[in-house]
Amino acid sequence: MLKNILLATALILGKISFAQCDKPILLKCSKGIEIKNGNPGQEMPFECSLEIANGKITLTATMEGKTESVEGNITETVRCDWKEFLKNGIMQYRASMRKGDEHEENATIEIKSENNYTLVTLASDPDTGSKLQLVVKEYTILETSGNEQEQQPVVENKKKKKAKKKQ
Repeated sequence: MLKNILLATALILGKISFAQCDKPILLKCSKGIEIKNGNPGQEMPFECSLEIANGKITLTATMEGKTESVEGNITETVRCDWKEFLKNGIMQYRASMRKGDEHEENATIEIKSENNYTLVTLASDPDTGSKLQLVVKEYTILETSGNEQEQQPVVENKKKKKAKKKQ
């Protein structure tokens, strides 16, 4: 009997945790960092938005006046572990992504937040050693009722400055 209660509790907690990863969100990014073989490279200033809703992902980026979009479908939620949604925790997706009329490519998308500082890492699947990391400046949790979307308050990412110790 105790085993059944523990199993039921674990299943319910698992459903609650994965339900967080089903929430439609809009992330706005202020810059990107190219990562090659685990080493951060050049920082690229650009504006982008990443929308994840209804099993779909849309990334739209504007750099030097040029706008490009990449869209795809989520094929698997690999990980969903939030202490507080989009403030502390991580979620990972596998997706099939396409830019315009080009062929689809498999990708992994990781959203990781620590102390309200959020990074999105985009990589090809299987990993080729090259990744793009996006610095999220704000996010919105989208609520859908019918065809309308209500935007919740936006939280901005700000790095905390460490105070210098006086000697």
